[in-house]
Amino acid sequence: MIRKLLFLLSIIAMTATGCSSGDDLGKTVISTETQILPTQNFSTPVPPTETAAPRPEPTAIPAEPTEDPALAAFSSAMSLYSQDQFGPAILEFSKVIELNPGFIEAYYRRAMSYLETGEFEKGREDIEKIFSLDPNNAYGFNGRGIINGYEGKYEEALEDFNQAISLNPNFAEAYHNRGITYGSEGNTDAALIDFSKAIELNPEEIVFYFSRGLAYASIGRNEEAVADFRKVYRESTDEVLRASAEEFITALGGVP
Repeated sequence: MIRKLLFLLSIIAMTATGCSSGDDLGKTVISTETQILPTQNFSTPVPPTETAAPRPEPTAIPAEPTEDPALAAFSSAMSLYSQDQFGPAILEFSKVIELNPGFIEAYYRRAMSYLETGEFEKGREDIEKIFSLDPNNAYGFNGRGIINGYEGKYEEALEDFNQAISLNPNFAEAYHNRGITYGSEGNTDAALIDFSKAIELNPEEIVFYFSRGLAYASIGRNEEAVADFRKVYRESTDEVLRASAEEFITALGGVP
């Protein structure tokens, strides 16, 4: 029963990780933005001579910094995304894409939002758009792996997650998703390795502990499972996740 829950609950958790702002997804992966920094122009002062008094050096006036509207919209969208407000987040990510059609992470997060709202074809379209912009993008492979996992294509999902990790070895979310796929195939040892790696890379992401707790519970490592579930129960702000963790702790004979 717990092994089945490992698969079902973890698949639900697969797209629940708003990691982008918490872990380093390898900034080169999303460096489709050209950052234009404000410049400063200084005039060359005229040196003093014997016949002319030195001219005062002009005061440089730095250019006014301007906020990139796409980045501002993306920040707003990620705030909604992290609060599981996926419908409004989709609208905000769409604004980002309108402002900057090359903003790859906006397509990725909108795709994840579409999956959360059950709009799989729209999610797939966004992932395909990522590949059209960059055929070797870790976000693209991770997103396609998630879709393959939803469709039960676990071998294809594993290949995609492997590629995402190869492109970005610090992609915590990809390790987590690969661990879920291993768990769905009954390869709990491999799943535990990946969940622990995801936690190492991003210890602030609570859902990673929940997934690892499920994996520990599925092989009878109850003390370790309780420890992970207790962390979720005590630190998560997601009431559904907290309630699930509490149930597992009690079922395993622990105390929240």
